[in-house]
Amino acid sequence: MSKTSITLIIMCSLIWAFGCGYWMGQKNQKIQYITKEIEVVKNVAQKREKIQAKPHITRDYALELMRQGKL
Repeated sequence: MSKTSITLIIMCSLIWAFGCGYWMGQKNQKIQYITKEIEVVKNVAQKREKIQAKPHITRDYALELMRQGKL
């Protein structure tokens, strides 16, 4: 084989490997994003349950908690 054909094969292999790695990384990223989104929803539900469990929560108190970022 000539030097040119070996170089071409190596370049194609590297490009293919990079493409596969990039594709797998994108696939993994979507899975992590969905997992984090589910965790945030669970966390919000838990905080809401704690606040609603308190007796006599008023509208003003709820708004204050929302402004503080706790609700």
